[in-house]
Amino acid sequence: MNVAFEKLSDQARVWIYQSDRKLSDDEVRQIQEKGNQFSAQWSAHGKGLKSAVTILYHQFIILSVDETAHAASGCSIDSSVNFIKEIENTYDVKLLDRSLVAFLKGEDVTTTSFQKIAEEIHSGNIDKSTPTFNNTVQTKYDLKNNWLIPAEKSWLSRYFK
Repeated sequence: MNVAFEKLSDQARVWIYQSDRKLSDDEVRQIQEKGNQFSAQWSAHGKGLKSAVTILYHQFIILSVDETAHAASGCSIDSSVNFIKEIENTYDVKLLDRSLVAFLKGEDVTTTSFQKIAEEIHSGNIDKSTPTFNNTVQTKYDLKNNWLIPAEKSWLSRYFK
């Protein structure tokens, strides 16, 4: 059952898929339409999931489920990953690659590979206050409050000691 993301409770479970590039306006519109269609039929053990798909910053596809009625099952999670793989293939983007770290520079999202983090910090491109996307958040509440955090409050804190 597709619902507006804003209507989901703060306890709704979220999965964040970060694109390796910024999506165009047309891609966002098309992916949002596909996401709404997927969400409308997304189910667990034959029960429709109260869910939403939203795209933030033209670079993050967020799947969310309000599990107060029905929890996502292994099979339903598998179907969501298949949906994401379909988006990857259709739009030639990488959404399942977890080797990139995303930062907000002004209004733009930039990404850096894990291997280059120390170099980026040493060169000053990333500092303690650089807004960093924490894609490990698991609830809508955390998405709103703990997703975009200063680098020094993220797992990158070890580089600033």
